[in-house]
Amino acid sequence: VLPNPRPSELKPALRNPGNLTVGYFSRFDRLKGTDLFYKIAIKILSEMQNVKFLIAGDGPMLNKVRKLEEMFPHNVQYIGFVEHKKLIQYYRKIDILLSTNRYSNLTLPVVEALASGATVVAFNTQDTSKIVLHGVNGLLATPYNLNEISGHILNLINNLSLLQKLWEGARATASRIPTWEERINLEICKLEGIAGEVH
Repeated sequence: VLPNPRPSELKPALRNPGNLTVGYFSRFDRLKGTDLFYKIAIKILSEMQNVKFLIAGDGPMLNKVRKLEEMFPHNVQYIGFVEHKKLIQYYRKIDILLSTNRYSNLTLPVVEALASGATVVAFNTQDTSKIVLHGVNGLLATPYNLNEISGHILNLINNLSLLQKLWEGARATASRIPTWEERINLEICKLEGIAGEVH
């Protein structure tokens, strides 16, 4: 299985602990776990005031995001649907990417967050652990355990030394993720290998 590629223009950004920002960049639907994200965000923001959520995307569960904005106007910023090329700049504005997919969190936003040097907190669904390494570049939670995944984020807010360690791990991971160009070359090599076996 070939890894998801990262944009070559996306470089790890150095981050400074302060008021932390959690990113949620996704389609808003049940498969992506937007209903779960909604509950997680409420739990975190009910306990912590010094954290912000930066949200991008669209979908049938947009009303959940709008409701979060209404409930926590000083902590939640929804920037709408953002084209991929423009979205890349927002990875530099987040410290943690929250990924709540019900199927797998081995997704492009996760790859791009790590490539930017942000840490990832996600449910350990399917093959997520192939790229999100618990305690190395991110934190994994038992699938759909809202208390556990919320606790991970609250722990990072309160434990900046751990957060900085995960940032360093994310930057190290970024250096091993192929760019689109490198991914194409990997695919060509694999196809050539298959063709050689046939002949």
